[in-house]
Amino acid sequence: MSTTPSPEPAAAEATAPAPAPAATTSQDRLARFRALQARAKASSDQNLKEATKESQRLATDPTQLTALNRKHAIASHKLLKADVEESGGDFERKRAWDWTVEESERWDKRMTGK
Repeated sequence: MSTTPSPEPAAAEATAPAPAPAATTSQDRLARFRALQARAKASSDQNLKEATKESQRLATDPTQLTALNRKHAIASHKLLKADVEESGGDFERKRAWDWTVEESERWDKRMTGK
């Protein structure tokens, strides 16, 4: 009976990875666990911040927000007008710089229709 020679046991052990000591394996696991805990805490904190922002956004009254924005626009308009007139400039000319020719022509056409 002819048997094929089996590979040498020493060669098989040399190619297999050497088992790591138990201390380093547990340290690796502990480090990964700490990293996961930190990641979970960061996610939880971010979620709390986003939930707080959303609840504040839902709690604000859109009509009050619109009124506040309107008051802000009126106040900034009056402030710009006062600054331009104080420096001796023409306020309407300064405001006209904010629009293109096409926009200005459309506005004039709209105003003549009214």
